[in-house]
Amino acid sequence: MTTTTTTATPTPPPANDANEKTKESSNKKKTNKNKNRKKELSQRATTEQIAKEMFTAAGILENENEEKIIKENFVNDAAEYFHKHQNFANKWLHLLTMPMLIFTGQCYLQRYEIPVPEYMVDMAYDFAKKYGINHLLYIFAKPTMSHAACAFFYICYASTRDFFAATLWLMCWGIPSTLMSIACMYSWTPIMPQVIKYGWFGGWFMQVVVGHGVIEKRRPTLARGGVRYFIPTFIKTSLYAPFYVWLEVLFGVLLYWPELADEIDDRVDEMNAKEEKELRLKRKKKKTT
Repeated sequence: MTTTTTTATPTPPPANDANEKTKESSNKKKTNKNKNRKKELSQRATTEQIAKEMFTAAGILENENEEKIIKENFVNDAAEYFHKHQNFANKWLHLLTMPMLIFTGQCYLQRYEIPVPEYMVDMAYDFAKKYGINHLLYIFAKPTMSHAACAFFYICYASTRDFFAATLWLMCWGIPSTLMSIACMYSWTPIMPQVIKYGWFGGWFMQVVVGHGVIEKRRPTLARGGVRYFIPTFIKTSLYAPFYVWLEVLFGVLLYWPELADEIDDRVDEMNAKEEKELRLKRKKKKTT
């Protein structure tokens, strides 16, 4: 008598359980990736840390107190400019006229060449002939005060708290404006004196009279020191105003460095509160008299 043994085939698990397990495993992988990503981002150096390391390596920052002083001075100076430029129309007016002032100033400085040794000029000529860039030769062979001004502006901006924004200014504004001024001075030589004159004085008129007098109704930053300190205040404001306009573009358009923007905004709010308090006191004095 033969006995037949039957083996029971295992029943496969339901499809729903398998799908849930795969979903759970994929979710775990995603969470692990997000954790690793956050950990990686937290370990990356911020722009503030990079600037701090660069200043320390250059010997500019020696201790924390000096760093705080540089930070406070930069925030206060920037807030002073932002406080005087709060109207939206005035901001756009400065955004349009500031490049015009920089351009006309560089065109004027193109008249004054920096003496260069003859062997350097010969090397530039040979290099241009070899690589076929004769039409751009004057950019390299004839440096002018415009080149020096661009380098000086960049050094001043880079010495502030924000080295990265200064480098962006150089690449996106300083160098293009310098090259454009060179091209215009060589291409449109007869009409450039008139362009420089009307562009320079027209830009100042639009900023001071229209922007601050009509639209903003606040004294410009260059007038904050009064008559006694007008010249040093005028020089400092004229030097750093393009950088503050550039910072305003970075803060508003590219959402650059929110922590720094918040610090400047807080300082501007303090200035606004102080200004309102002074106006109230003046009104009370007028009423009593």
